[in-house]
Amino acid sequence: MDNALLSALVGGLITGIFSIAVSFIQSNKTIAILEERDKTMREELVKLANKVETHNNFGLQLARLETRVDILEKR
Repeated sequence: MDNALLSALVGGLITGIFSIAVSFIQSNKTIAILEERDKTMREELVKLANKVETHNNFGLQLARLETRVDILEKR
């Protein structure tokens, strides 16, 4: 095999392996960042759901109190 061809093949293989390694590392970093964002968003969603539940319970309690006041006013 010609030395120039062998040099080109070796150079191409080294470049290809390096490119694949960098791509793999970058992909893992991106996945880690996305997983962290997903975790944060899920935690925020739980907090918001709890706030909504608290608000809804307050509304139900207020409606019950209004009903009781109406009953007492009628007496």
